[in-house]
Amino acid sequence: MFSFALAVVLTPIVVAREVARVVHSEHTNGTAGLASAVFPSLLGAVFAFLAGLLALKWLSRWLEGGRWHLFGVYCLIAAAGVGYLHRLGY
Repeated sequence: MFSFALAVVLTPIVVAREVARVVHSEHTNGTAGLASAVFPSLLGAVFAFLAGLLALKWLSRWLEGGRWHLFGVYCLIAAAGVGYLHRLGY
């Protein structure tokens, strides 16, 4: 729960900082950085939102059905995947 609360507080600040960085870069380099990044960013946000809703619905169905062991297996697989990516340098 703490990580979610922290993300809710920090996300708007980080987004504002990145927008300011892109705008500053646009003025410095003379490119259309912000204008060309808006549509792909919005499209990505919409798909991320839909994927999150689908994942939460799926997880809720598992947990409400009493299949907590599946959630444990999911957590172990996700942790192994993150550990592998970290080992690769990501």
